[in-house]
Amino acid sequence: MPRLALASLAAAALGLALVPLTGASTSAVADEGTVTMSGTAYQFNTVHTMLAGATIHVLEDEGLTTTVADDGTYALEVPDHAEVTPYITKDGYGTIYLQTFSTDGQDLVNVNFQTPTLGVRDLLALVLDIDTDEAGYPAQCAVVSTVSTKQVRGVTYQQFIDWGAHGVAGVQAHITPEAGQRTYFNESVIPDRTQTETSSDGGVVWTEIPAGDYTLSAEGAGSAWPDVHVKCADGRIVNANPPWGLNQLATTVPTKVRAGWQADRRGTPTLSRLTVDKVPTQVLPEAAVENGETIDYRGVVTVSCSGAGCFAPRTTPGSMKKPVDLMKLLGPAAVKKLKPGRTLEVSLAVPGYNARVDRWRIGKHGTPSRTTACIPLGWSAEQPTC
Repeated sequence: MPRLALASLAAAALGLALVPLTGASTSAVADEGTVTMSGTAYQFNTVHTMLAGATIHVLEDEGLTTTVADDGTYALEVPDHAEVTPYITKDGYGTIYLQTFSTDGQDLVNVNFQTPTLGVRDLLALVLDIDTDEAGYPAQCAVVSTVSTKQVRGVTYQQFIDWGAHGVAGVQAHITPEAGQRTYFNESVIPDRTQTETSSDGGVVWTEIPAGDYTLSAEGAGSAWPDVHVKCADGRIVNANPPWGLNQLATTVPTKVRAGWQADRRGTPTLSRLTVDKVPTQVLPEAAVENGETIDYRGVVTVSCSGAGCFAPRTTPGSMKKPVDLMKLLGPAAVKKLKPGRTLEVSLAVPGYNARVDRWRIGKHGTPSRTTACIPLGWSAEQPTC
């Protein structure tokens, strides 16, 4: 079974999102005044057809544009602490807007575009019985989203498409203020007005939406879902698509990290035990198995030390069967470098979970105090809680 490279998962454990191979910055702290928005542009319902040469725009600043590369990837510097609504144009394809992002000090990764050909756009308008303008776009606004699984956040584009259908079934989606006609997509990716909730496809569309600002929300499947903000105008198609849009929020990996300390003859603490418990076992849906599972669900453990003279970060896979002894990973020489004034850090990244970060600040005397934090799935910046 092919496995995700350990180095990619290690990036997540160190506070970096797993992103498409764009070469874009994924630093936890963006350059002052801007952040990098990056992702992949591909043809709707044909994930291997890339939209090379397409132009990515920003609604709020028409001077911000970039061209999609031959491999379908793009990267664009956008303002920080601002509203950013990306959209895409390409001859032969529909112009598609994404949700409106509120940037807040970290890069936006996996901001993907799934863009229909003009023929597919017209066919969907026919199936949905939408009034169109002279250019073939909805006379009013159409808003689409996919209620998508947490398993496709924080992964590469290849892993994203290997998963198969991205949807979560059994969820009801809403738009506020209430407007238009809501239609869910069935398992065959066809709009079906007999559906009363999402199918495994996860798709939902609202048609005949007047111009204005709206909030999308969802409930069901025993999960929490973020609100999504969209800007509507006559003739506009908004697709808040995965892994953003109505995405399933993850919980922080529950696996515990355990440390033991012994005082030397001067009372200085010395690390004597460091283990990470087994990680949760995860079951793949049939579609992911059929498409070739590429994610190592053991995750990765990263042990690092901050302060002058520390050792370089070290990584090892987690285990679904038993605890992992991190003292073997470190070895005696590294343990000796855990001196007063330095900080020991253990990060654990498991697909489908927010990453967990544990730290011990080593003092001259007494047991080092422990702090914990997390990195929300698909993001790059650490948070006190998730």
